[in-house]
Order: sequence, then structure tokens, then C-alpha cells
Amino acid sequence: MTATRDADWLLDQATQRANLSAPQAQRVKAVLVAAMLAGAGHKEVDSPARKLVTAALPAAARLVRRYRRTQKQLDTSGLPDALAWLIGLLADLLAGLWDDLTGGGIDPQQWYDDVADALAEYHAAAWMAGSGQMKLPLDAVEKVANTVEAQLAFLDNFKVEVQSAAEFAPGWASRAESYANSIKTPYWKGKTDVLPLPAMPGDGTSDCLGNCRCLWDITPLDAEKGDYDCRWVLDSSAKHCANCLQRAADWAPLRIRDFQLVL
Repeated sequence: MTATRDADWLLDQATQRANLSAPQAQRVKAVLVAAMLAGAGHKEVDSPARKLVTAALPAAARLVRRYRRTQKQLDTSGLPDALAWLIGLLADLLAGLWDDLTGGGIDPQQWYDDVADALAEYHAAAWMAGSGQMKLPLDAVEKVANTVEAQLAFLDNFKVEVQSAAEFAPGWASRAESYANSIKTPYWKGKTDVLPLPAMPGDGTSDCLGNCRCLWDITPLDAEKGDYDCRWVLDSSAKHCANCLQRAADWAPLRIRDFQLVL
């Protein structure tokens, strides 16, 4: 079991004996995770993704503060402004790194390392923008690290392809830039952290993968009790895969009561 899953189990035991609100429960969980990770032998402490995310937190916070200062008007095509702004910046950065690679300025390993650093920074910034918190609790750092780790696995496969190819393939530039869409998942996880939602826009569980332009519309009925109605909303200007169309029909709304999903 990971430290977070251990903490979940311990927290379930504790909440059976105490009347904790959701914020109180999350704070208790963060303390439990911190204590467990401080103990002996937890592999999570040394994971490359966790190290990258931890190192990137100051830069991520600067990014979010920069957005809040500019508040530019954007053609977001249905995406939340902050998320669209971050995706645009990251896409430009990734395009520049790809140009450096194809122009011979950096080798595939350096390209991988630079992209990995960028993903860690922007995944953390996306969570901050979604949650509204400039400082990520330890539990959130672990969740962001998990999303980064999933992308690094894809990125490593891409690097191997590049290293073994005789020349750059035509579609690779778009593929490199598409990693910018991966920050949708941490944004929505930050936005909906206390809610047990079954999927997030852009998390790869729909046929549209990272190209998903849907969003969650969360209506609190009684936030203190943990009662919410949650709707999967389609972007009216985009084409949608069958999965998202079905979700929009089925989750209209998706009901959460007492912080539990009502099936």
C-alpha cells in the first residue's frame, strides 16, 4: 500500500469515531501521509516524479501569480481561463524545445529532461490554479507527482523512438506539443479534490484522450454536509467522442451526498 492509501484507511477508521468535516479530514490525512513518508523505507520519497514536482513548486507558484497579474482575455474555447493560459504557455515552450532538438541544439536525453521539468512545473501550476491554493499540501504533491509520472512514461517511449529513428517523423512536432494538454487532469483534480468523481477531462479515460474540452460544473447543495450535483458539460464549439457524449447524458447530474458518490 502507498502512504496515501494507508492514510485513507486510517482516516476511515478515525472518522468512524469522530465527526470530522471534509476540510478537517483532509488536514488529518495530510498529517498522516507526512508522518508515514517520514518513516523508514517509503519508495515514494525518492520517486523521480516527486522530486521533479517538489523542485518545481516555487516556479509553479510564480506562474500562477503571473496569470493573476495579467488576467488576459483569452479565446479559451470553453476552457477555464487559467487553464487555457497555462496550456498555451506550455505548448509554446514544448514547441521551442522540439525546435531545439530538431535543430541539433540539444540531444534527445536533454530534450527529455527539459520537457520533464516543464511538465512538473505546469502540472503543479495547474493544480494550484484549479484549487486556488498557492501551497500544495503533501497529499496534493503526491497526486500531482502521479500525473507527472504517467506522462513521463509516455515521454520516455517517445524519446526511445526519437533515438532509434533515422530521421524525425512529420507528426512528431504535434505529438511533442500535445503534452501541454496533460495539465487538464491536475487542474480538474485540484478544482474538485474533495469529491470522488469518476473521471476528469483530459485524463485519458475517454476516446478523445488529452484533447478533451469538457468540464465539470459543480453545484454545492450543502458543502458542509458534502452534498453536490456535478454535471459533465460539453464544449458547444468542439466535436466530442462517444464517451464524453455518454457522460454528458449520464452525469446530468452525478450526485454526491455526504462526500460519497451515489450510484
